Amino acid sequence: MKEKQKVLLRKIFLLTFLALIVIGFSVPTFFLGNTPQENSLAEPNICQSDADCYLLCDSGPVAVLCSQNLCQQNACNEFSAYPYSSEAKQAMMSVIIDGQEIPLKNANEKDFFVTFSENKVQLFSSGLSLQQIMEKAGMLLTPDCLTVNGTAYCTKNDKELQILANDAHVAPLYPMKAGDVVKIEYGQVPETPSNK
Repeated sequence: MKEKQKVLLRKIFLLTFLALIVIGFSVPTFFLGNTPQENSLAEPNICQSDADCYLLCDSGPVAVLCSQNLCQQNACNEFSAYPYSSEAKQAMMSVIIDGQEIPLKNANEKDFFVTFSENKVQLFSSGLSLQQIMEKAGMLLTPDCLTVNGTAYCTKNDKELQILANDAHVAPLYPMKAGDVVKIEYGQVPETPSNK
């Protein structure tokens, strides 16, 4: 008799436990709904070019910048730091390594936020940094190094990297503007009276 009571008690306990689990998962869904929250962040999207980052929003397709292999906007309700503009801003840019000019061209033909034509750069968004622009040419720019085709050209004893915009020294995060003339040069440190 005691054995039957123990089995019955176990069954009641197990059924009660299962009922509590079901209620625990269904009540929050009932009250909060099962749709994603408006303010929830979207998962970052991995990309290889700007064309991989289009969003289909209620207002129509939205072009999104691909930078460092991540889409810079992942949902229609997210803020875009780099909105696409159909009007291009033009600037001039040259990259010189040991006295030889490196031609600038898009590393990926599906990139359209930045396009290169000889020394002309067309920017289809404002606020893009030199670092992001160089990324579109397949180059990596840091304060002390420029990497081209896997070769790093870094400031060291007898050579230096200079980043100039309108003849003034700037950082790689300098936001390029329409009409800027940018020169990125790596080579021998110029002789000055203090170097002798």
